[in-house]
Amino acid sequence: MKAFYFTLVTTFLVGFITGSYIYFVTEDTLPDFFAGTDVPDFEIIGDAYGGCQMLGACPSFMIQDDGTYVHLLPQRGGSPTRTEERLSSGERGDIRALLRETDLARIEASSFTGTCPIAFDGLAYRYEIYVGETRYRLDTCRHDVKGDLFEYLTHYFEQP
Repeated sequence: MKAFYFTLVTTFLVGFITGSYIYFVTEDTLPDFFAGTDVPDFEIIGDAYGGCQMLGACPSFMIQDDGTYVHLLPQRGGSPTRTEERLSSGERGDIRALLRETDLARIEASSFTGTCPIAFDGLAYRYEIYVGETRYRLDTCRHDVKGDLFEYLTHYFEQP
């Protein structure tokens, strides 16, 4: 009788482990292990400006904590191209970790020193970042926005 229970429990465990493995390998996203951490809900809105304005094609994006990602690319003389995607839990986790590590209040109080890229038809970026109830307005030509968070966010300006 002990052998029967041992076989029953072992079969259940092997089935459970195999099923879990197959689920995590075949699913598009992983569970959001960062939910409920010390970073509350967030929303990030990014707008490019500068040299792209002459072409009428300055991209913008919005990322929400649930993984919603919207990218807008204006078209001269036409309606903008709108792309909507869902970020993976890994990407959302990366953003949460970077938000946790970045002192947004300090950056918002800082001042940019140097020459803004738009002086030479380059691109600059404006960010509106909501973390919980707090809103931060940051501009790469007005604030010292050096850091991993902003380097990470710049690739979201590219059309997916």
